[in-house]
Amino acid sequence: MTTTAADTATVQTYCIYIKAAPEVIWDALTKPEWTKRYGYAPLVEYQLRPGGAFRAHANEGMKALGIPDVVIDGQVLDADAPRTLVQTWRMLMDPAMAAEGFTRLTYEIEPVRGGVARLTVTHDLSHAPTVAALVAGERESSGAGGGWNEILSGLKTLLETGAQLPFQSGPENGERTAERQAAASQAARAHPFVKGVHGIRYQVKDVARAITFYTRHLGFEVRHQQPPAFASVALGDVQLLLSGPQASGSRPMPDGRRQEPGGWNRVVLRVTDLPAMIAALKQAGLRFRNEMETGPGGRQIQIEDPDGNPIELFEPAQ
Repeated sequence: MTTTAADTATVQTYCIYIKAAPEVIWDALTKPEWTKRYGYAPLVEYQLRPGGAFRAHANEGMKALGIPDVVIDGQVLDADAPRTLVQTWRMLMDPAMAAEGFTRLTYEIEPVRGGVARLTVTHDLSHAPTVAALVAGERESSGAGGGWNEILSGLKTLLETGAQLPFQSGPENGERTAERQAAASQAARAHPFVKGVHGIRYQVKDVARAITFYTRHLGFEVRHQQPPAFASVALGDVQLLLSGPQASGSRPMPDGRRQEPGGWNRVVLRVTDLPAMIAALKQAGLRFRNEMETGPGGRQIQIEDPDGNPIELFEPAQ
């Protein structure tokens, strides 16, 4: 049987478990630098207080198709970060849907266990049958997308892997990828082993706390996380590797010295064929701090410059 707008539930509830801190999920719902990377990729604008305005702006790709600047609007009714957000929500892309008026949308975020949080989305679409069919994904075959199921699947994929679903990658993402590939190609020609700067490793005592600090206060985005051992956050092309006490990059040195915050921060160079590079550097007489360590993310070793400053050589897992 074909489902029609009239058959669609007027109150739709979606529940998804995401391996991410509640603060990270909150930011991914309320900040434009996040929302442009999943779902329909709008740039959201929130005044996170009761009575504050909400607008979702079209991205450049949408505008090129003639879509208006503001595609959704509404008002914040309650904002309790990072737990609950209640707002009104009106679709403006189509006159018929706009005429159905404001609906009510609620986000609830709860930590559960093992670094996982539960996100529940409740959308009250009473008296808005056309919008209800759209957000339920019933118009996907006509090119309108999969509604809340698609949006939340994209959100989960982004936060857990750092990657977008393939059909949610817009032109801007493609341009950045091409630029990075060109830079990587140039670096590959410059040195037989070193392919670029992979990131800067910081030793932290609490990975979840560090994620919250860098994302909430400094505008970083989560690229990958395996709490309580490890996470990576990025600001532009700069990536910080946040290593907790359980991470392979935090293990003690052979002489018993422990890597602790403040004294073991280092540049991490991304390399290929790490064993071959180690052999070449040992032949050149360079000083090594440890033997090669291997973890789920890859393998690494530390060398020292003439002044004793550490440099990590890291080969990502294939």
